[in-house]
Amino acid sequence: MKNSSKTILFFGNEKFATGIKTNLLALKAVLALGYQIPAIIVAQSEKNQNETEIIDFAHKNNIKIINYTNNQELLNKIKTYNTKTALLAAYGKIIPTSILNYFSNGIINIHPSLLPKHRGPTPIESVILNGEDKTGVSLIKLVPEMDQGPIFVQSQLDIIPSITKQDLSDQLDQLAQTMIHDHLDNILGGKIIPMKQNDQLASYDHKISKADSILDPKKPAQTLEREVRAFTKWPKSRFIFNNLEFIVTKSSVVNKNGPIGKFYCGKNQFGIYTSKGTLMVHSIIPPGKQEMDTVSFLAGYKTRLNFPQE
Repeated sequence: MKNSSKTILFFGNEKFATGIKTNLLALKAVLALGYQIPAIIVAQSEKNQNETEIIDFAHKNNIKIINYTNNQELLNKIKTYNTKTALLAAYGKIIPTSILNYFSNGIINIHPSLLPKHRGPTPIESVILNGEDKTGVSLIKLVPEMDQGPIFVQSQLDIIPSITKQDLSDQLDQLAQTMIHDHLDNILGGKIIPMKQNDQLASYDHKISKADSILDPKKPAQTLEREVRAFTKWPKSRFIFNNLEFIVTKSSVVNKNGPIGKFYCGKNQFGIYTSKGTLMVHSIIPPGKQEMDTVSFLAGYKTRLNFPQE
């Protein structure tokens, strides 16, 4: 029978945001510390998704992937591993009390924000959308209430103004790896006592849907530029012209005003007038095409779509 003190189950896929890739650095840190991860539990809704990183990691490290149809089935599978502890990152479902109570050392949740700020499903997107300059990672003890568990340890990260969702997620993944390496033994050894969160300082982030991907020129250009960076890969940032959908992948803001919703098309420049300033488009994905820069885009589409020129 395996040593339960050195065995940890993992819940989730470690993707801190939707539509990004992960290097699974926190999981790798657990293995590097000498712990065994016999199984990774993924939410049932992910059965048909291409979670290639977590699947590949599991196969390479002889780790079983667990899907399940009901909580009792999951609990029965968990009991076969004789473990007191679990780690959770980006699981996407509420863990039932019966499973929480099974782990005598609790479940440690890796949350990519400085709790109690940014509780909820979209902390990475939200700090970009809000134009915030700091975020971080919190290791907390999981409780039934969403992201409200006591905090073992936190680390802060400065946000680069032009950062994308993928790059910020990568930095937070690296930070989580360092935190697991530095603190996991002490957390499990009872040497770090978790501190209750201050609920009065809490903020909650809402879910993001595909409807959020439409670039609304009634918003300021600065808001739209942040959306382009926050919605990388999913739900993306789109505009419609001549019944064709275009995806903006890189943009900036200039202090140039014009009729809201109209296009600015200069020499090798393309933008959208907004309620405040112009969203300049630097790379774009036309329908059915690969991503291209503005120069290539205008060469192929300026005349074809009869964009207005200035």
